[in-house]
Order: sequence, then C-alpha cells, then structure tokens
Amino acid sequence: IIGNDITVIPNSVTKIGDCAFEGCTGLTNITIPDSVTKIGSYAFKGCTGLTSITIPNLVTEISWHAFEGCTGLTSITIPDSVTKIESDAFLGCTGLTSIVIGNSVTKIGDSIFNGCNNLESIYCSVEDPTQIEIESGVEIGGHQATLYVPAGKGVVAAYKKKAVWKKFAAIKPM
Repeated sequence: IIGNDITVIPNSVTKIGDCAFEGCTGLTNITIPDSVTKIGSYAFKGCTGLTSITIPNLVTEISWHAFEGCTGLTSITIPDSVTKIESDAFLGCTGLTSIVIGNSVTKIGDSIFNGCNNLESIYCSVEDPTQIEIESGVEIGGHQATLYVPAGKGVVAAYKKKAVWKKFAAIKPM
C-alpha cells in the first residue's frame, strides 16, 4: 500500500480472488495489472471508499458481486476483452452514474444494475443484442437510465425488440 489509498498489485497476478479486498473501506484507488484475466466474486464488495478502478484489457470475466456496495464509484468501463458479467456485479453501487460495456460481452447476469438508482447512462458497444445471453431482471436498478448502443443501421431497433432492453428509460444511438 502506498499511503493509505492506493494499492498496486504485482504483474505476476492473473486473478483477483474471491473476497480479495472485501470490506476495505479505506481503499480509494487501485491499479490492477494487465496480467489479470478474472475478477472473482465479492472481490471489492463493500469497498465504499473506492472511487477509481481500471479494469485491464485482458480481463474476460467479472464474477457476481464483484463490485457490490462500491458506493464511491461513479463510472466504470468494462473493456472489450470481457465476455461475461455475472449476476449482481454492481449491486448497490449507488454512486454509479455511467457504465461502458465493451463489444465482446456474450453473457450478462441477473440484476447487474440492482440498486444503481443514480445510473444515468449505459453505453453498450455490442452491435447485435442477440449476441448477449441475458438473465431476467438485468434492467432492475437501471430502468431510469438511457441505454446507448452503436449507431449502425437497425441496431437501436434490434435492442428495442428484446423485452429486457425495452425497460430502460430510452434506447439511443451513440
């Protein structure tokens, strides 16, 4: 730990394990090395002081409850390398106002936005919504947000056809 607020993880680490930083309320900023490919369940649960996190480009999976209760996060970018976001990944992240989802996501778990009552914008880079397997309830907590999708021909209409996406406040092209 450098000071009391920045944690640097060595480049040899390939997975942030389950519950790795759970309850570290004094953690405000963390640098995850490019060697990490998976963020485990509850990895940052209850890190209420966390205001900034960078997810590296090799991460392919964000497990359930990974960022649960990280009330200090206001925005998060999920890189194009991520293919799976598990259920409740952002449960209770009341500070989140925007989320960027990369173009390789193929599975989004149940209620990932549950309790994200201040979420305003979700930017999803996936052009074909049928590429994404979605469990029911993905919109819970995100119903007040605007979903932005690629501006390609027919993309907005394709998202509006699937009931789970229609529950957002609006669906607009980026």
